[in-house]
Amino acid sequence: MSIKPLTHWKCDSCDELVTKETGWLEWIEEDDIRNSKAKEFHIVHNKKECFHHSNHPGRKDNHLGECLGYNGLQYLLEIAHNGGAGKHSIHDASEYVELIRRLHVPYYEEARMNFVPYAQEYGLDAERLRLSGIKTLEEIAKYAGDQ
Repeated sequence: MSIKPLTHWKCDSCDELVTKETGWLEWIEEDDIRNSKAKEFHIVHNKKECFHHSNHPGRKDNHLGECLGYNGLQYLLEIAHNGGAGKHSIHDASEYVELIRRLHVPYYEEARMNFVPYAQEYGLDAERLRLSGIKTLEEIAKYAGDQ
């Protein structure tokens, strides 16, 4: 089944599809004396059974629709930069870049679960596929649909 890119994501909890209407972005923010660190980002359904951090005192969240498009990208960059104050930072930059790719790079979400089998079939480095351009990601997404 072909899905229009940047309209559906895989729930990090139940593996069902999430849309901007049904989705939620959640994470943990831990404070120390000097700054806060945001970590453990999850795209989930907006329902308690899919939340990863329901009982964590540092749980933060937002409607997935607020994290999409140009304004959503600005919002995500603001989480990393905290209004220029430099106090807020991301605990794991790789995790955060992965989140931004999932939400903002066409075909990334559809292709990412198939990087390893695609790389094995074509003798490529699966980690390097994360850096692929849109055309390659689209090809990998179609490859996934053929499996």
